[in-house]
Amino acid sequence: MLGKITAPTLIVNGTKDNSTPIKCAEELSEGISDSRLVLVKEDHLFIRTKPDLLVMPILEFLYEVNLVEVDAKAEEKTSWPTA
Repeated sequence: MLGKITAPTLIVNGTKDNSTPIKCAEELSEGISDSRLVLVKEDHLFIRTKPDLLVMPILEFLYEVNLVEVDAKAEEKTSWPTA
């Protein structure tokens, strides 16, 4: 089922998270071809106690995904048709 996901996917997980073990995050990452796994040395509630540890990976991921899409579109527009 995970193999059907084709969108770029960010997975962020705390290394001290007892609710969602790292193994689960790793399985998600392995099952989704275009995914990135970011491990944060915090527990499950780091998104409330240290939101920057979640926001920064999200912003970096969105920036990189956008650059890839922009580069691909630019390449399409500048490529010469083949005869």
